[in-house]
Parts: sequence; structure tokens; C-alpha cells
Amino acid sequence: MNLFINGMHIVLKPQIEEVDTTIFEVVLDLKETIIKYNNLRGNILIKNAQEKDVQELLQLALGHKFEQIDCVELRVSDFKVVKQMVKNSFKILQAAGGLVKRKDTEEFLLMYRLEKWDFPKGKLDSGEKFKAAALREVEEECNVKVKSKEKICTTWHNYTMGRTQILKQTRWYLMDCLDESKMKPQKSESIEELAWMEDTQIMESLKNSYESIRYVYEAYKDSLFK
Repeated sequence: MNLFINGMHIVLKPQIEEVDTTIFEVVLDLKETIIKYNNLRGNILIKNAQEKDVQELLQLALGHKFEQIDCVELRVSDFKVVKQMVKNSFKILQAAGGLVKRKDTEEFLLMYRLEKWDFPKGKLDSGEKFKAAALREVEEECNVKVKSKEKICTTWHNYTMGRTQILKQTRWYLMDCLDESKMKPQKSESIEELAWMEDTQIMESLKNSYESIRYVYEAYKDSLFK
């Protein structure tokens, strides 16, 4: 479960899954130590985390921006219980979006909205399936024709609506562009610009984006080597 809470990337995984500890700057085992988040930096692995530890981290992340932490991965024994606890802590909204590849190129479609670069996405209509919603939202926001392919990943990011904490579940799909002849940004959704970009341009543009959006592109690139 990839959570993005106030800019912090929190990964929840079952304790039983194997893990390569060499990719982390800090490895902690909660059977042996306690956590002091203000002292942590970079990518962090926390083993043997319990529900209360996840609750504590969520509350800390909601109340403070830990800019020195890139990612915290927690390994939990009761994964299903912890995942449900996280979902119960927020109002859940469901959305879907697409990483759209241009025909016969290595370019992908980005949009500029609310002073950030982003990928097209939007909320599900009542009774709508994720994959159908992803296709509809991409075609509406960019006025292109696309074909949905495999799922890339799912992200969960929070925001506040009034006094309500929202957790948006977004499923992301790889897509092929079939027709871009009438491509234009959907102004009613505050989309100012659409642009086809190659990898170097994408990486530079996504510096001005959201952690969850950068993760989607990284997850796609990682999938190429599997």
C-alpha cells in the first residue's frame, strides 16, 4: 500500500515478504528499538511494526512535514487489519488515471494544472469500474482517443476538504494514444497545457509535481525491467 500523506511516502507491506535491506539508509526493528522520526533521513525500513506504530506515523505525518525523509517502509504482521485501519481513518474517494504513450515514440502525455505537472486522472462515477474511469477521464481531460493496457500501480494520497481528511485511491494504467488530432486541454478542469515529453523532460518537469505522480512514473520505469 503506497500512501502519500502530506508529502511523505509511506509503504505498508506484510512482514512475511522478503526485503533487500541494502536499498535503505536506515533499518529499524521495533522489537529492539523505538522510533525518533526527527532524527531520521532518507529511505527507512521499519520491521515488526504494529497497528499502533502505523497510527502514530499517520498522525505525525498529518501534522508535520518531514522534508528530510524520502520514504518510510513499514513491515507489519497483520497487514489486512492495518490496511483497513488506515482506510477507516479517512473518507475514501476512488479515482483512476493514465500514463499515455504516444504512437511510435517514447513520449508520454503530461498536463499542466494548478501550477504543477500531472498525469490525467479523475474520480469514478457511481458504479463505474476503475479501468473504464481511467479511459474516460484521459479522453475527457485531453480530448484524445486512447486504449487502456496493463495496470501500473495504485496510489493513496490525502488532502483536506473542509474539516474532513480525504484519502484518494487512484489506480493507474498504461495507455496507448490512438488519435491525438483533436488534442486540447479541458479548461473547465483548470488544465492549462498538454505536452508530449521524453524521459529526460519528464524527470525534469516532475520536479514540479507531487510525490505520488513521481512514484507512478518510477513504478512504470521499474516495470520495464521485470
